[in-house]
Amino acid sequence: MSSCQPVEQFPFLNGVQIVKREYIYKGMNGQSVERIFTADDSYIFKPLTNQKQFGKELWVYEHILTKLPSIYPKILAHSVQTEEQKSWIVLEDLGKLSHTFNEKAACEVIHLMSGWHRMSTDYLNGAELIGPKPFIEEVVCDLFQNKTDILRILSELHVEEASMMNMYTLIKDFTFTIPPVLSHGDLHLGNYAYIGNRVVVFDWEHAHLNSPFWDLYHVIDMSHPVFPKSMTTEIRETLLTTYLDGSPQLKARSFRREYYLYSAVFSTWMIALIVSDLENNKTPWTNEQLRLQLGESVTNLTQCLTKLAG
Repeated sequence: MSSCQPVEQFPFLNGVQIVKREYIYKGMNGQSVERIFTADDSYIFKPLTNQKQFGKELWVYEHILTKLPSIYPKILAHSVQTEEQKSWIVLEDLGKLSHTFNEKAACEVIHLMSGWHRMSTDYLNGAELIGPKPFIEEVVCDLFQNKTDILRILSELHVEEASMMNMYTLIKDFTFTIPPVLSHGDLHLGNYAYIGNRVVVFDWEHAHLNSPFWDLYHVIDMSHPVFPKSMTTEIRETLLTTYLDGSPQLKARSFRREYYLYSAVFSTWMIALIVSDLENNKTPWTNEQLRLQLGESVTNLTQCLTKLAG
């Protein structure tokens, strides 16, 4: 849209008119994030895009992000946090972003990640922060409850049954040993990008306590229907090494093996979810996007299963 529009809903502009709006993406509740232009500047307007996360992004900004290096866009204004339907924030506009997978950018975001994972989490006690997906323990239970269907699905996708049975054996009584850390929560390829010569990380509203593997899995192996990426065994090893270089307290061999198992478990669960989405046709994404996501998930699962078997 290009017509001038009044901006009573943006008092921080002091009556200056919006001369153009540019669609960026649509949230899970149908609300659109936009770039808004005045005659002299531009901003990112973000209404509440997930009803369950009401007030979370502002809370995370005020209580968590200010403890980090300047790797996030600043919040310039926000609505009074009382009515969900009118909840919004305005962020600084860092410009047009590229979300094409880049190994160097992934290494840099993982290096930054190792830093926020080392932060004390004592100040988060009592904070009601939740992630967008279940914890690994719930996922493992789901894989066992639906084992027959999952093995059938993966057989149809030409994943070796012996490799899957090995994974099931490994997770039966397994406990992940790495303590929970501050997790970004939704660190897929669309939520970080190069700005000039630095990496910036966006959309922190899903920040919460979780396994360090959750953030790592997003950057390395979680597929996304809108932001495709091609992962290889070699790149995965480089990215894990980057994390371990910033986390000298970890034992590299056991950490890698736990990551492969974590990734295999979540990729298996994601594959079942994507197949269900394709069958039900009730997602905002096209079948082509979902099939590409499915193919990436199967490839990543197979690579991690191979590592576990080795």
